[in-house]
Amino acid sequence: MGFRPFEMTALNPFQIGISVRKQVVWLCVCCLLLSGCRNYEITDLGSSLIGEEKPENTLPLTVGIVHEKDQSSLNNAESSVEVTFCFANVLAQSRLFDKVIYPFFPKKDLSDLILRVDFERNFDLHRGFNVSQNLLLLASCFLLSAFLKLKVDYEIRGTVRVLHDGREFRIYHSEAGCRARMNFFAPVEKTADTLSDQTMRRISRELTQAFLKDQALYLGLAVKDAGSGER
Repeated sequence: MGFRPFEMTALNPFQIGISVRKQVVWLCVCCLLLSGCRNYEITDLGSSLIGEEKPENTLPLTVGIVHEKDQSSLNNAESSVEVTFCFANVLAQSRLFDKVIYPFFPKKDLSDLILRVDFERNFDLHRGFNVSQNLLLLASCFLLSAFLKLKVDYEIRGTVRVLHDGREFRIYHSEAGCRARMNFFAPVEKTADTLSDQTMRRISRELTQAFLKDQALYLGLAVKDAGSGER
């Protein structure tokens, strides 16, 4: 039995063209999957704030912020401490009032105004919609991951009661919501943090804008207190 030399068969141009096209197709599919794997986007639900107001001057009033419900008997989820911190920071940054204190302890701290806040939060996971999206992704072996995005809504409703000398002086209501659209492989924790942060900032800005629109009212209150103090 004789030794047969290695024979090399040359590919014709048609076979080469098919091979190149297959490689291009797989490259495009891989790029598509990679482009959509970790993408997520956050959008506001409702109209965005336009033409935000700024205070004409800083009023010589100290504001203390407390929860409407008893803080000592509530956990973080019920009392929405995180949302209240965000609201307190945004209100302080507006520089409408001379001082904003949170948490406020009436026995040791003094204030001209007390804000009693109450926030409620709600997650809408769109379970039916998201389950159907996941089934389609599985059926397509994740080829549709760049197009089929999961949906989660996060809403916050807030009430702020303004007390002066133990009497309710003003009351504000506001609500804000944001929606996250994310792919199956998106970073869930990072998406959730961005979603909650943007929603908290939005409702805090809207409530602060309500105070700024009434700054003439609080200016009159500051002048009145100053006049009564001089007497």
